[in-house]
Amino acid sequence: MAAEGNVSGYIQHHLTNAQMCMADGGLAFNYACKDAGFWTWHIDSLLFSVGLGALFLFRFL
Repeated sequence: MAAEGNVSGYIQHHLTNAQMCMADGGLAFNYACKDAGFWTWHIDSLLFSVGLGALFLFRFL
């Protein structure tokens, strides 16, 4: 795949967060959320944070 385009474009595509936002009355993902601003949720960051929080919470109880 990197041979078809430039390498920096391929890397930038795979280093972006999975995003979710409200657009046109429904949920939109990734590139549709480019101009959503503050109300864009980064799904992978949220899942990682909640997972680590749960891990440490139940580890020390």
